[in-house]
Amino acid sequence: MDGKPGVILVILFSAVMNLLVKSAEKLCRGAVLATGIQQVPIRAFMDDLTITAKSVLEGRWILEYLVELTDWARMEFKPGKSRSLVLRRGRVQDWFCFKIREDIIPMVQEKLVKSLGKWYRADLNDKESVKEMLIEAEIWMPSLEKSGLPGKYKAWGYQHGVLPRLLWPLLVYEVPATTVEGLERKMNTYLRRWLGVLRSFCSIGLYSTGIKLQLPVTSVVKGYKATKTHQAMMLGDSQDAMHEYTRQTLRLEQVASGQPVGH
Repeated sequence: MDGKPGVILVILFSAVMNLLVKSAEKLCRGAVLATGIQQVPIRAFMDDLTITAKSVLEGRWILEYLVELTDWARMEFKPGKSRSLVLRRGRVQDWFCFKIREDIIPMVQEKLVKSLGKWYRADLNDKESVKEMLIEAEIWMPSLEKSGLPGKYKAWGYQHGVLPRLLWPLLVYEVPATTVEGLERKMNTYLRRWLGVLRSFCSIGLYSTGIKLQLPVTSVVKGYKATKTHQAMMLGDSQDAMHEYTRQTLRLEQVASGQPVGH
């Protein structure tokens, strides 16, 4: 019986949130992309909601209606933890504001917002976030270096501590492959030192799985490719109708760039 009450509460909470979202999304349609594909007006993950509207007025309507629904459900939004962003012809506008009752929702320009491990900025660009990820990686490895542990335990710390922390940002951000390769070269420097091999020892020897003496470490580039492939397969094979506009967008971008269209 242990754990069942908690599971029931999670199911009930998810059911209530789904009821709120389905009721509110009937008020307006989502924004239309430049490709002509219309987005869904509300996306939800547990208690995190993202509202997308074609105009500021529609955004305010759906927000007010959501506030009424949450009052009915005896819940409330926290304006301090919410963010707003208004785009017009691809440019950020800062003279519109959204309110929850009398509390103003801060704009992304004023304060960044993090959702599902990803930072969202006013310029809608991942460059700064990628730089921060690289800086953090350069902090983690020297920290292991100074830990005083034997080399094999430092390598274990990389495999089970540093690498998992890198894979999620590599998945959610648009990171160039050359950047990942440069990051791996820095990781290789530490791994060679910890494993006691020569500086000229190539990365094939470190990460190869087709040789008799295999080392229990994984390449950053290999993990990056695996996460991106998993993401593409997950979205491509999904039966969820909300993913359809994403697939259509990718196809249109491939056609526009002259790339072969995947199925």
